[in-house]
Amino acid sequence: MKKVNLFFVLFFFSIFFSTIEAKEISLSSFIDQIVQTTQNSCSSSIPIVAIGGCPGVGKTYFTKMLATLLQQRKINCYILALDHFNLPLQERKKIGTEWDIRHFRSDELHHVLQLIKQNKIFFQKPICNQLTGEIKEETVDLSQIDVILFDGLYTLCTHNPIHFFSYADIGIFIDANEKDIYQWKWEREQKKSQPRNGDEFAKHMEAILTDYKKNIAYTKKSAHFIITKDSSHQYLIEEHVNK
Repeated sequence: MKKVNLFFVLFFFSIFFSTIEAKEISLSSFIDQIVQTTQNSCSSSIPIVAIGGCPGVGKTYFTKMLATLLQQRKINCYILALDHFNLPLQERKKIGTEWDIRHFRSDELHHVLQLIKQNKIFFQKPICNQLTGEIKEETVDLSQIDVILFDGLYTLCTHNPIHFFSYADIGIFIDANEKDIYQWKWEREQKKSQPRNGDEFAKHMEAILTDYKKNIAYTKKSAHFIITKDSSHQYLIEEHVNK
């Protein structure tokens, strides 16, 4: 079965097969369903598409690609990135762990999501430069937005205090092999202004993967779509037929 390369998705229109729990679909069909959800939403607020899954799997890249494809369908997107709610680096160091849910401002993220569900058009939110760690404030304007793409590790979580999936209309889980994730995370680490050395990175990844198994892996069952990314950056898209 061929996998979907996102650089060539506009030329991909194949027929799909079904399994007991999920069926493989093309990105074209996947986009159609997101557009339909956006256009048929009964809520007065802007629909939210939650994009979660493995750390380092390329959620942000996929989210930007999805925004581009939706824009081609005249669907205006706003990307709400969970990473922008991270605490400043110095505050995170004081916590004393490599990574856990205390490292970001979950209360503030809940507040922003509540504002969106309340159909607020203008509000303030943090914005974080992932390479430098610099955090600023930005004014969000949703007046011309049709859908929110909510990107981050915990976007599909259903347990307190990080039950962010309760705000979403569609859930997408991006999956990959752990070996590939490790390599992709290492490559991204080298682009930072102050990258970790090998030992520091190994310790960081151990914490990240421990958190993944505790707080994120279970969210795969909540997703409407599961997208598996292989080592050559190709994508296999499956729809949960029971959703």
